[in-house]
Amino acid sequence: MLRWFIIKNIFKCRCRLQKGYLGVMLGWFVLSMVVSQAAPMRVVSINLCTDELAMLLAAPGQLKSVTWLGADAHETPLAHKAKNLIINHGLAEEILFLKPDLVLAGPSAKLSTTALLKQAHIPVIEVPTVEKRDDIETNVIRVARALGHPEKGRALNQWFRNTLPHATHIYANAIVLQSGGLAMRPDGAAAALFRSAGVGLMPDIDNNVEAMLRNPPQLIIKASYRQNQNYLRTPWLQNKALQPITARVPQYTIDSRSFTCMSPVVAWQLAALSRQLEQ
Repeated sequence: MLRWFIIKNIFKCRCRLQKGYLGVMLGWFVLSMVVSQAAPMRVVSINLCTDELAMLLAAPGQLKSVTWLGADAHETPLAHKAKNLIINHGLAEEILFLKPDLVLAGPSAKLSTTALLKQAHIPVIEVPTVEKRDDIETNVIRVARALGHPEKGRALNQWFRNTLPHATHIYANAIVLQSGGLAMRPDGAAAALFRSAGVGLMPDIDNNVEAMLRNPPQLIIKASYRQNQNYLRTPWLQNKALQPITARVPQYTIDSRSFTCMSPVVAWQLAALSRQLEQ
């Protein structure tokens, strides 16, 4: 009996030791998983559109560098957020010098740059161009997860939905004039967003005086890009035949910087436009 008692207790001790060992190993495993999934702390963006998303979603001190475009107030309404950040020009050598643990890139990034970064074992997240409305929220979630802040992505998308106007009256025939006097496409991502503000875009109006005479717009929206620069002042719109139309049709100006990347900041512009149209 005494022998059996000793053997049984030795077995119990071994089990306890094994359980303790397994507990320690499990703890280290969980800790290593947390460390491996920790938020990056030296983030570099090499594209204007990822600049905007990173400046909206990064935690304080997390974003180290954006492009020269992201710091230019003529290019983005978020340039003020880049005040204390390092400026880059998307070159591999300057990015490597910054020792990033995450690089955010757009589809226009040089393949040689992203290839060199990947060879250096630097994670590169490539964010695609917005082609439809849902892509805006998809890109937000993609960047937020990469930064380690998915909750910020969800909050930003909720703000975007809440800020977008929901106009009840729609101007069916409107034109939004972009660079060179070209009208915004009626089937793109921007068109769906403009409709939420009460603006329905006309098709086939680019530089076409006859089409505009046959079907005059109810609304003309001028896209301002840089200070005192409007795209309405183009030769075809100065045609004398169009002067009676342009003189009587309501005209509004929007800040086209918000539409370059189609990030959630477009909601600000559309909400402001909707308020103007309702007055």
